[in-house]
Amino acid sequence: MEIPEDFIAFQRNELHKMLAFARDAESFPWANYTKSALAEMRFDGLAHWLPAEEAKTLRDAYAKELDRLYALEDAK
Repeated sequence: MEIPEDFIAFQRNELHKMLAFARDAESFPWANYTKSALAEMRFDGLAHWLPAEEAKTLRDAYAKELDRLYALEDAK
């Protein structure tokens, strides 16, 4: 079954919004670690629909931002 391009485009757009949200955050943007874990699981799930190399690039970028945000939270 071929996945419609508009479906993939929607997933890609959501991923870029989530990545921008994390990049723009100057402090930990979630209420707790559970919510951040849920956001990460959603990100990974959405990335599943993209071509493998694109998904890896976005997952790596998101992981880098999560590391930055967790470090900021740990420094409090």
